[in-house]
Amino acid sequence: MINQRMLARNRSIALIVVLIAIGIFSYLCFMLVYFPLFAFATNDLIWTREWLYMTILDYEGAAMCMSLIAIFSEPYYLGFLWGIAFCFLGSPFCCVYIAYRLYFKSICLKDDDYRPLHANE
Repeated sequence: MINQRMLARNRSIALIVVLIAIGIFSYLCFMLVYFPLFAFATNDLIWTREWLYMTILDYEGAAMCMSLIAIFSEPYYLGFLWGIAFCFLGSPFCCVYIAYRLYFKSICLKDDDYRPLHANE
């Protein structure tokens, strides 16, 4: 059972994540207005640089979400290491983490929803 302090902490983290998502989405809207994605302007250094920044911001936002899942569902040190791998080593480690979760554990994030996939569990 989740106590009130943990619930308050989780809701605070959820609010921060939503605010970050709104910020990233706002920046994406700005980019689409002032630096339209189509037609590609790959010869324009400013356009290319701005879309590189947007791409990095978008990836790191997704990596942050994956990191939070790892931190909250693994032992803290292991979740923290997974988070560093997601942020700095990229999508291959996100894929490895999902494969690890599917093979050895469960993709479910709630214990009461857990259904073992293997007969010997």
